[in-house]
Amino acid sequence: NETCADPRTVLVRATGHSLGGALAMLACYDLATSRGYRVDCVTWGAPRVGDRDFCVAYNAAVASTARFTNKFDVVPRLPANDDDEDHGHLQQTLHRALGTSQDRIGARGYMHVCTALELDAGAGGSAAHWAGATIKVVSFAAKMRAAMKGQTSGTESAGSSRLQSAFSTGSQAASAVEALFPHKLDSYERNLLIRTGGLGALSSAAFTVLAEAMRT
Repeated sequence: NETCADPRTVLVRATGHSLGGALAMLACYDLATSRGYRVDCVTWGAPRVGDRDFCVAYNAAVASTARFTNKFDVVPRLPANDDDEDHGHLQQTLHRALGTSQDRIGARGYMHVCTALELDAGAGGSAAHWAGATIKVVSFAAKMRAAMKGQTSGTESAGSSRLQSAFSTGSQAASAVEALFPHKLDSYERNLLIRTGGLGALSSAAFTVLAEAMRT
């Protein structure tokens, strides 16, 4: 403050993905309320951070916030709140599964501070998602069946080796889960490309997803 007579002349823009997005929002709120800085925040796949009172205080302090989500990403639906923003089947399932546990840790009624921009909204985004996810999951299931078949058909050593490899690395399972519920930053980058690049980018991104799925 000694080098800045008017803290309102300081503009801070914070951004983050997942937990980083939640921390970016908290940092913006802290800098706005404790230092008087002007702050903007951009988040990607961030969870809910606070309850209704926090949201009111946050929006009074932070100049602007942009939230970006993927349609099938689970993290922005956490902590689960069936009364906030998303009333789809996935949100309802999470709320039923996690409601009691969230109540115990004081995460009841958490809300998003603003409406999100869904990067993969629309039929095109859904088609690309399900095409890639289906191939990933089918590929993983086929490899697991082959490993189990090898184990039970007398080639126990080779089958056990393949099965142990699949579970020890966890890469195939993790890849299938990520395909179903895209949360990694590169999936946000791909969907942002689709969102801003039109049909050409959509086609290119869809083929990229399929190619990646076929390689694994």
